[in-house]
Amino acid sequence: QENLSSNVGSENLAYVIYTFGSTGKPKGVQITHRSVVNLLHSIATCPGLSDGDRSLAVTTISFDVSVPEIYGLLTVGGCVVVASPEATKDPAILIELLTKQKPTFMSATPATLRILLDAGFSYRRYEREGSKKLKIISTGESLSGELGEELLEKCGSLWNLYSPTEITVWATLYQVQPVKRQW
Repeated sequence: QENLSSNVGSENLAYVIYTFGSTGKPKGVQITHRSVVNLLHSIATCPGLSDGDRSLAVTTISFDVSVPEIYGLLTVGGCVVVASPEATKDPAILIELLTKQKPTFMSATPATLRILLDAGFSYRRYEREGSKKLKIISTGESLSGELGEELLEKCGSLWNLYSPTEITVWATLYQVQPVKRQW
């Protein structure tokens, strides 16, 4: 068969996602193809993804973070492991999945990351010599300094990303570094 032609352009709608925002009333946020492509290109560049990476997708598709979590890896030829609803609700099952699948990339809210740490998560416990390190993206809410320090001890690298849904998932990016104590 021949390739089908498409009239879809960069300004056409890619998806609509509903958010409550600051008003508490749901509103549909329209995201264009251009915005999604820009997002996926940026995450492939920084924090950096490649065809050797594998993601553990824990975010519901009704949350905008699911877009880079799933498609970010697929666009570079990586592997995406989608966590079951049971795994996302039970930290023991989620830790078991992390241990078995050994992802190199994971995106989650600070609340989810806190639950994992409280349940005993430490990716370094499961790393093999020479294996790729786990990149964790904290997103969706404020990342405290205390949680950031704890996570840095348990993973390869930690990134804090944030923006309102209207900006297409992430507008700010910061690689969290260990704090050097002055006292």
